Amino acid sequence: MDEIFGREGCLSDILPFYEHRTQQEEMASFLARTISSGGIAFIEAGTGTGKTVAYLIPALEYCLRENRILAVTTETKTLQKQLVDKDLPIVKKIFSDHYGIDFRYSLCLGSANYPCRKRFELMIGRGGFLFEEKDQVEDISSAFEEGKTFTRYDLNVSPLIWKEIERDSDMCGGFDCAYSKTCPFQRARKEWFSSQLLVMNHYLFFSNVAAGKTYLPKFDVVIFDEAHSVEQIAARQLGFNLSYGLLLDILERFHHRNKKMLLPKIKERSIQDESRALFFEIEKEGRLYFENARKMTDDRKRSFRVKSPLTDGEYLLDLIDRFILAISSAEADFADEPYKSEYEAARSKIASFKNALSTITKKSTSDIVVWIDREDNVNSATIYGAPIDTGPLMELEIYSFYDYTAFISATLAVNNEFTFIKNRLGAAEAETLSLDSPFDYASRVLLYLPDDLPSPQETGFTDAIAERSARLITASGGNCLILFTSYEMLKDVIPRIRILVGNEIFSQSESDSVKAVADYCAAPGSVLAGTHSFWQGLDLPGDLLTCVIITKLPFPVPDRPEIEARTERLAEKGVNPFYGFHVPSAVIQFKQGFGRLMRRNTDRGVVAVLDSRIVTKGYGKTFIQSIPECIQSSSFKDVERFMKKKGKQTAI
Repeated sequence: MDEIFGREGCLSDILPFYEHRTQQEEMASFLARTISSGGIAFIEAGTGTGKTVAYLIPALEYCLRENRILAVTTETKTLQKQLVDKDLPIVKKIFSDHYGIDFRYSLCLGSANYPCRKRFELMIGRGGFLFEEKDQVEDISSAFEEGKTFTRYDLNVSPLIWKEIERDSDMCGGFDCAYSKTCPFQRARKEWFSSQLLVMNHYLFFSNVAAGKTYLPKFDVVIFDEAHSVEQIAARQLGFNLSYGLLLDILERFHHRNKKMLLPKIKERSIQDESRALFFEIEKEGRLYFENARKMTDDRKRSFRVKSPLTDGEYLLDLIDRFILAISSAEADFADEPYKSEYEAARSKIASFKNALSTITKKSTSDIVVWIDREDNVNSATIYGAPIDTGPLMELEIYSFYDYTAFISATLAVNNEFTFIKNRLGAAEAETLSLDSPFDYASRVLLYLPDDLPSPQETGFTDAIAERSARLITASGGNCLILFTSYEMLKDVIPRIRILVGNEIFSQSESDSVKAVADYCAAPGSVLAGTHSFWQGLDLPGDLLTCVIITKLPFPVPDRPEIEARTERLAEKGVNPFYGFHVPSAVIQFKQGFGRLMRRNTDRGVVAVLDSRIVTKGYGKTFIQSIPECIQSSSFKDVERFMKKKGKQTAI
């Protein structure tokens, strides 16, 4: 590792503006040591460490030497692309130029991101598109004719068209398909199986686990980048969700009034009539079932935790059972393509729906939390199910299966300890490493902690937040990010701020996240406001961001069903839920929000925390001690003086 990351290492030859970072070299050495002995490791590496290259090089060196396959999984497709397009070419050059070693890497995406030629031809054959979509269809046809691997991100195609042609794993004929030799998915999959490094996201990783590890090639070493989100995503992907919309999507595979579907292909008239009758009865009963589920919620309490079996689903369950039996008796009528694949896919999907509905109806296990979320704009609801504890699943499916697992993020520790995240992920005996950031927080960041604001529980909190945010926006000249913990608070506060300042404000409540960020970046001196997704992943370096305003400490919503179930489980084990779950969860999210400010070593600015509990409550120290040491002040005059010194490194 010293040959690569040392002061005279080969990184200095390849990267024109390379700066030696002790933390980066220490992280690479730690990973090289622990990966050789196997097991589990947690690494917190502050912003600016260069953590991606620091884990890629030792992990690849080990895997190439020991003939192992490496999987790197990160949170989003955007970060996947960054790894493939930016980081891996550098690593590949290091191995090639200095060690004469070559390796192959692949970007792995979920099945629905690839087009299916057979489904495309079926859509064309039945006229399943509108005249105004003709240009999109021609672009897809041209892409197929070129014979290259392409995904939904390579074409400008409407969601409705893509839904008609996306690969469906349940109906894929594999190498028996007439189009298999030119199939984009089969080409991509062939590439996966010949690669030494697979790059995926957490959603795909845990979907593969849920599918019995059959979708992706076998690999031996797993590195979770942006690992702070692993528990939440694992619970979601290893659970289920049911809705009337999903039921209709499945039913339309069998029968649709304007399309040539499966039920008309049944030759035995009595079976066809029975199937049609059951089809319409399922459609009717399903609507009533989800309407009744919605009634368990209300406008005030939009989620309802299901603690006992929803026995009113027994009739719907019986109807689906009878429908599956009826269509199965006509299986011979679907022996030929293209209907064979469509039939098998549709039957598989309705069987999966039935299995999840059976779990809800019978609720035979205490390890799953089930809840209902009220849907907007429709008289329906979505029913969710998720494991209460992901730790046992991680032990069973991950730690016992792979040679080595590493969890890496800038935000894993709470007050420099990994106890919380290790316990949540079932890895109490894992090795740990905590590395601070090489950035100069001590002179370049002011942490503003006002002591004259009401607490969130007190009257006047919303007005006080709006007024103080407006003063901060004025002092910084804009270029502010305001982070909220709920859409309700966001919608309430932003109009109040607009009355007080003339800066343009782009809010996540008024446009989608991508557009809001793009508009903000194009308007110097403006303000960006958002909730959950803006706390992490935003990269706004330099003058794009000089002030981060945290309106409220990001505690988990205590009455969210999945949170309630997890805290109850902790209480059963004798753990105080507030200090054992709520505080550490909030600290990790808080660190993510704090981390939006310093993205480069030349950045500078203010992080303002307008929740007085950080200074009035004993647990507030845990938040402050979990972030890098920086200038602290409760005086707004200090904020104004600090802002006037933009570009200077002098402290107050």
